[in-house]
Amino acid sequence: MTDKIPRENTDNDEITRDDAHQYYQKGQDKYPPVTSILDTLDEDTTGLEYWRDSNDGTGDNAHHSHIFWYSRQRGTIVHAEALNPLADRNLMGNEEQQAMRNVVTGPDDSDLSDDASTCMKDVVYSIMANHYYDYATTRVQYDANTELFEILEDDVDYFVNEFQDLCDKLGITQESIVAVEQYLVHEDFGYGGQADLIYEDPDGNYVLADLKTSSGLRQTHILQGAAYKRAIEDTDLLDIDEVHREEVIRINPDKHHTVVHSDSYPNHLNQEYGPVVNVDWYETDGFLTDDYGNYDYEDTGELWATFRNLTERWHRTNDI
Repeated sequence: MTDKIPRENTDNDEITRDDAHQYYQKGQDKYPPVTSILDTLDEDTTGLEYWRDSNDGTGDNAHHSHIFWYSRQRGTIVHAEALNPLADRNLMGNEEQQAMRNVVTGPDDSDLSDDASTCMKDVVYSIMANHYYDYATTRVQYDANTELFEILEDDVDYFVNEFQDLCDKLGITQESIVAVEQYLVHEDFGYGGQADLIYEDPDGNYVLADLKTSSGLRQTHILQGAAYKRAIEDTDLLDIDEVHREEVIRINPDKHHTVVHSDSYPNHLNQEYGPVVNVDWYETDGFLTDDYGNYDYEDTGELWATFRNLTERWHRTNDI
């Protein structure tokens, strides 16, 4: 079983997470994860359904169930590998080691949809076909000797190298770190979560950053940021009165595409003097603020209101 790892907490009660990720606990009280609450969000899934239909495992098509399974394992691993140098503890715990083992042994029937093969050759082909570089896109081209762990190693290398480059561009250093993989709870509104990274930028502003491997920015990503921001500001967990900026750091190994989404540019880009770093990069498509607002939210207050309503609805119909 995975150990419950307490995170730094200025309160007397530790925050822990259960092994199955079904709740966070502080004292005797349990709180649903932000991700569980966001699962109730009514989203337009037309694009996802089209993608599933196009990846049904027939012919030269990959199977979407293989891709989802691998993405979960990979996401767990790359988060720990990328953030480890910034953390004050080893992030490669039982959960991460289990994800490594899963990639070696492959999925069980319970991990996949009923129509997806558990044969490792089929799984590997799906993962290869979903990549946009270097790998086979037809079964005729497929090298059956390719190990899934080889693909994982390439994906981890890409993610870690890109993240390290972004740290240089964003001004993230060991000295700037406030917290890494920080457990959070908001007792008044009743939810919990885990923030990937909180750091202080060159302006002295606090930034909440979330690492993703997805191919695009999702509505749930920015709502998650709003929930974590409020949990940090409303409690004395980290002694932060205001989170000044939120970032979604999106590094996608499948497409070899990296971009940072945020609600605003850092202040130091507008200053005549100061620690301006990599300004040219901000002016390209490396750092996007327009995409962050494509979901018709005027500001972070509206994002919070949407998440708060989802939380209230979740508590009316669910119990831990």
